[in-house]
Amino acid sequence: YTYFNSKQPDGQIEVRRPRHVGSAAITYALRNTAGAITLAVDHNGRQEDLDFRSFTSARVTLRDYTLVRLAGHYNLTRNTSLTARVENLLDQNYEEVFSYLASGRAYYVGVQARF
Repeated sequence: YTYFNSKQPDGQIEVRRPRHVGSAAITYALRNTAGAITLAVDHNGRQEDLDFRSFTSARVTLRDYTLVRLAGHYNLTRNTSLTARVENLLDQNYEEVFSYLASGRAYYVGVQARF
């Protein structure tokens, strides 16, 4: 957890600096070190940003959001494992920058080899 209290010299709150940010993760290791599964949660509190759609920018507030990630790996051999993860598991709609929607749910699968 992090608490930000960042302000500009004129006393205004910094843009794109949420006051509250936190994350937590839990990992379950499979038997015989065959692999592991991790569930992670990231929370980003509401924050201010600038709306540049008009000649003079206006301050806007972006809502808070919570993202869930699920990842895991399974060891096929001593040197090879399968990996997979799902980002934004709950398909949360959110903005990190005003008027730019962030990526929705995304899936990744891979093979990791050690030589």
